[in-house]
Amino acid sequence: MRKGLVAIGVLALVGGVSYYLWNVYKQAQLLMDYCIKFKNVKFREIDRKKLVLDVILDFKNNSDLSIVVSKYDLIITLNGIRATRIIYDAQKANSDRKPIIIAPKKFSEIVLGVEIIPSNELSNWNVLSNILFDLNNTKVGFKGEISIKAAGISAKNIPIDQVFKMKEFLPDPNAPKQPEKPCI
Repeated sequence: MRKGLVAIGVLALVGGVSYYLWNVYKQAQLLMDYCIKFKNVKFREIDRKKLVLDVILDFKNNSDLSIVVSKYDLIITLNGIRATRIIYDAQKANSDRKPIIIAPKKFSEIVLGVEIIPSNELSNWNVLSNILFDLNNTKVGFKGEISIKAAGISAKNIPIDQVFKMKEFLPDPNAPKQPEKPCI
């Protein structure tokens, strides 16, 4: 009788652990099925020496797990010219920024604060003004790595390499109803 109860207990334990691992595996697959939409750009400061803006992205997490972005290191390009590098690390002791939490099963807004001090290529006012005055055809690139945590599991240094045209994501002022923005 006692051996039977121990066997049932061991089987229940093995079954529970197996179900948990299977569920985490399925959720991890859904985590990789994410969607990023460009939402908006807010210009905070524009002058000849620097450009300060907020790039606002919508990130959809299709899993049942919330995601905490612990680190990112991104190089942003405008028309193939390196504009800036954005680094965020939530582990730094003196970090005054709140952690980035992406809620499950919906879009969460992520704001990337960007300060562009023109490089030699971008310091040419003609190049910079062409980018700013022709936003529809401006290509924006994000390349780098991101580290996340979900359900106690960390995924470090996930590569990101995205390039898109601004016109794909900017609203059409002549359209009566705005179409759904595509995911990248």
